[in-house]
Amino acid sequence: MELQNNKDIKEYTLKQLLKFLIPSAIGVFLFMIPVPFKGTFNIPIAIIVSKVTNIIAVYMPTIVYTVIIMSAIGTIIRKTLKPSFMVENKLIDTLFNPSMIWTIIRVLAAIMVLMLIFGFGPEYIIGANTGTFVVNEFLRNFITTIFFAGTIMTLLLDYGFMDFIGAYLSVVFRKLFTLPGRAAIDCITSWLGDAVVAVLITSDQYDKGYYSAREAGIIATTFSAVSISFTLVIFNQLGLEQTFFAFYYTTLLAGIIAAMIMPRIPPLRWKKDDYMVDNPEVHITKPEGVSLFKYATNLAVNRAENANYSLSRFLKNGLNTLFACGINTMPIVLFIGTVTLAFNEYTPLFQWLGYPFLPLLKLLGIPEAMEASGCLLAGFGDNFVPAVIAASSIKSEITRFIIGSLSINQLIYMSQVGALILGSNIPIKFTDLALIFLERTVICLIIITLIAKFIIV
Repeated sequence: MELQNNKDIKEYTLKQLLKFLIPSAIGVFLFMIPVPFKGTFNIPIAIIVSKVTNIIAVYMPTIVYTVIIMSAIGTIIRKTLKPSFMVENKLIDTLFNPSMIWTIIRVLAAIMVLMLIFGFGPEYIIGANTGTFVVNEFLRNFITTIFFAGTIMTLLLDYGFMDFIGAYLSVVFRKLFTLPGRAAIDCITSWLGDAVVAVLITSDQYDKGYYSAREAGIIATTFSAVSISFTLVIFNQLGLEQTFFAFYYTTLLAGIIAAMIMPRIPPLRWKKDDYMVDNPEVHITKPEGVSLFKYATNLAVNRAENANYSLSRFLKNGLNTLFACGINTMPIVLFIGTVTLAFNEYTPLFQWLGYPFLPLLKLLGIPEAMEASGCLLAGFGDNFVPAVIAASSIKSEITRFIIGSLSINQLIYMSQVGALILGSNIPIKFTDLALIFLERTVICLIIITLIAKFIIV
């Protein structure tokens, strides 16, 4: 659909404008405005999640275990008995009728839960740095993050803000990243707040037909970066107290350059511009002779005029998102997160996989290249692991700087972001994630090293 002339552009009353401005302003504040918190800065939604999680922390493992066991039992019942109440209900059938590989993972995750509850089984599954770590550090925050994000992100998605920003940034994002302008919201939300929320937004927009398969794949694997606050955690772990701004802006610049390259090479380049559903709104263009501000405001107010403002809608969105993500994603996070962390903790696999990078590390002149090679691929399991390894085994400040910045820009880590993407409808396979991770590792390693040599040396 194309807006052909100025008659499609309307004049609005103050009341109509406020329907767009007030919810959008609240959403921007909650998701995008860093505020002081415990000696650093964080966005309000993350602070809310943190406080609520702390209040109900004692119940979180029980809730996590219950959801994962329910996911396995419900899937087995749907696959074997096929009761009519599950088969005929579209939502239930979609949730409990996955492919065979995801069915197996749900069952294995449930078995892991029983091991964790009763304390039996091998240490590499129930150990403090594997299965227990995934539950306590990731899944503990998962439920509250999903519920509040699913509830409150409606303020950004449904009341015109995405449309307003998308109109302004459409040309820039299309040229730089081959993406629609509304993708800027995913990027900003992730960088200031939480990669989990960014993946949720991307998945939601793909399901509603605002992103194609290619666009959703690019956004989820290119812009779902960790937050500013977690960047600070990695920075402190590496003991780089004198170089925070250099570290932060190096990481940011490398991420932007990688985001310009990744959509233009396989596998993302090979993804098709197919849409989950037909959404005519993605084809709207600006009429000639109309200012960009007026056009963007019209899109935003039109959206707000047709939106639902009821409290029940907010709560329903949160509960639906929580239920779907809990059933689909939590078993994947537990299983894949535990397996990858176990390989890192109990085998030299990542050290071996890092050996092929030694020539590149030496070519770039990175000190302690052998020790650094063991950190490069450890981030595929969890992005905090490289910083832990580097802090304990690498003395060179520039090498620790490079490893820390790289671990943030590798972006795909299977203990959380990778598992979330696999659990969504976005058509990205595990092999895609592995290839994207390797490509980002090489690209960002070169960029970060070149920048770091000018900053630190």
